[in-house]
Amino acid sequence: MTTSGNPVHALGSANHRADDWLSLTNLGRAFGMSAVRAGKLLYAAGMRTPDGDPTPAAVSSGLAQHQHPDHHHPTLWHRNGCAPHLE
Repeated sequence: MTTSGNPVHALGSANHRADDWLSLTNLGRAFGMSAVRAGKLLYAAGMRTPDGDPTPAAVSSGLAQHQHPDHHHPTLWHRNGCAPHLE
């Protein structure tokens, strides 16, 4: 699957542990960078829109998930799925 010419890899349908899903802040920390840098890299990979939301492709491939809109971090990112774009 591609978006903006960049591959977006789908995750398998297996259940993932809760700690596999991270806010952008914690995802950046896990890879030794700021949330801003992580967001820019996800955008460059076609996984994030200019407004900061995950792309439909990122959601449908299991790389991002929306939380309840009132949740402090409305989007969670899959640590292992995003790793190739952040390393």
